[in-house]
Amino acid sequence: TDNYGIEVSATYAPGVYRVDWPDAAFATGVDRVLLSLISSTGHSASEVIPLMEPLKRKGAISTATGISSTAFRDTTTSNKDVTDYYKDFVVCFTTGALKGLGFRCSAYGNNAANNTFTVSTMPENPANGDEFVIIGRATA
Repeated sequence: TDNYGIEVSATYAPGVYRVDWPDAAFATGVDRVLLSLISSTGHSASEVIPLMEPLKRKGAISTATGISSTAFRDTTTSNKDVTDYYKDFVVCFTTGALKGLGFRCSAYGNNAANNTFTVSTMPENPANGDEFVIIGRATA
C-alpha cells in the first residue's frame, strides 16, 4: 500500500493519517521527500520533509566510570564538541540488552577522550560496546 494515506483510527484518532512511503523515498543519498495532499474538494498543500541520516555511534566505553541507568559515554571521538549539542535528540540502542529502546538525551558533554550522554532513565545500564544511533530531536 505504498503512496497512500490511511486513517489511523476513525474512533480513537479521527483526522490522523499514516503515510506509507515507497522504499525509494528513503534510498541512500535522498535528503528530502515531498508530501503533496489533495482533498476531495480540490484543496491542495505540499510540504518538503528533510531527512536526517542517523549518526551511528558506540554506546559505552570500557570503564564503568560514568555508566549508569541515566548516563553513558561513547567511545568515538566526536567533532560535536558543543555542550548539549545532542540535547533533546533520541538515542536508540541497536545492540545489547537495550536494543530497540529509545531514550531522550537531556544533556551532552564532550571532552578530548569521552562524549557523555545523559538520558531519560533506562531499565538497566548499557554494556561496554553496545551501539546506538541518534535519530533526531524529540518533541514535547
